[in-house]
This record gives sequence, structure tokens and C-alpha cells, in this order.
Amino acid sequence: MSASIESWSVGVLILVVVISGTANAVARKVALVPLEHYPFFLSQISSLVYAVIYSTILVVRIYRGKASWDMTKISKTPFIVIGVLDALGEILGNIGAAGLPGSLLPLLAKLNLPFTTLFSRIILKKKYDIRQLLGVFTVAIGSSIATFGSNKAFGSQYVNPGLVIIYIRMHYFCELF
Repeated sequence: MSASIESWSVGVLILVVVISGTANAVARKVALVPLEHYPFFLSQISSLVYAVIYSTILVVRIYRGKASWDMTKISKTPFIVIGVLDALGEILGNIGAAGLPGSLLPLLAKLNLPFTTLFSRIILKKKYDIRQLLGVFTVAIGSSIATFGSNKAFGSQYVNPGLVIIYIRMHYFCELF
């Protein structure tokens, strides 16, 4: 494969990921409107779809010789723990997201950077220089101002701080692992 075709295909794949990620986020919020009282079932359907997609990708990779059956013989325990915590985060995230305005969710997602930085500092003992910490601080302050600065940005809809806290704590606690 030539370099120009390879770079073109990478660009197309990036575009597909961006479009599908955006569609996934929009579909999640749209699905939460009629299923507001059933976030558990929405999360289970989402997890099932992910399992089918990733299993299909694994089968295709084995068929093409990019992966072998020997690679699948590693311990499954860490993956089971990660899956359970991810499912828990998805359920609790849906519970919190069901009661929040759709425009608030992307802003709360930006708080991933400060939490990841904090947890990597505590757990992994990672050191950050002043420029990196200043960038994290800027993201945290910007997200906080945009999220809690004014309810006018979310129309006349009241933002329940309890749901915001549930969304942030549970989503990022489960993402920690």
C-alpha cells in the first residue's frame, strides 16, 4: 500500500470515529428522553452492542491473521473487573445524565482531564511540570465556569447540583479502573 493511500485511509477512519462518536453521544441523550426511568436497560443494551462489536472485531482479526487464539488465552479477570466497573459507570452515568440538560454533558466530560491527572498523581505517582498543571487548571476552571456559571446557558431548565455530582463522581470513579 502506498503512503498516500495509507494516509488517506487513516484520515477517513478518523472521520468515521469522530462522526460515530458524535452520533453515539447524541443518540444517548435522545434515548434518555423517553427512557428516563429505565437507565439500567439502556445501559445493558449499550453494553450488549459493545460486546457484539468487539467480538466481531476479534473474530475478523483472527481470520486475517492479525491475532491468534494464543493471544486470547490470557487471564480474563482484569477484563471482567474493568467490564463490571465500566457497566456500573454507564448505569450511574445514565441515571445522572437523564436529569441533566444535554448541553451540560459535554462540559462535564471535559472534567475527565483533571480527574485523570489527580488519580495518576495519587496512584501512579506521576509527576507533572508547571505547564501541564496550568493546562489542567485552565480546563478545570473553564469547565466549572461554563457548567455552574449560569443556568441561562441551559435555557430555563433548572440544573440539579445533586445529579451533577452523581454524574461526575460515579462516571469518573468507574473510569478510574
